[in-house]
Amino acid sequence: MLIAEKILEKDFQGKTTKEAYLNCCKWLSTNVIAVNNSKHITYRTEKVETDDWSRIVRLTLYVTADEEEICERNCNICKEVTGSFFMTQNKYMCEVCKVPPYRKRLKDKLHLIKEGLKGKML
Repeated sequence: MLIAEKILEKDFQGKTTKEAYLNCCKWLSTNVIAVNNSKHITYRTEKVETDDWSRIVRLTLYVTADEEEICERNCNICKEVTGSFFMTQNKYMCEVCKVPPYRKRLKDKLHLIKEGLKGKML
């Protein structure tokens, strides 16, 4: 599972939606993809409704990280710290850890979003 955080939101204008979208694609290709910054970046484009003659396409960039890797690292740190204190009686207690319930709620929310999109897009 990936976790994302918004890093940039940029609007592109044009006389037509196609022109605004092509401006957006040009900026994205020259500033993100061409400089090899796209490994941990996800983007979203959306059409913004306007009342005037110009059309706007909004580009939103997100930085992403693998949540599984972060969770494993957290567990390893917890086990290492617990074992480093000279107390062999105190074992790490994974059953009272707060990370698995958080991950379950996150997965449930993502599942609900996917189910909601099935009829519309997927």
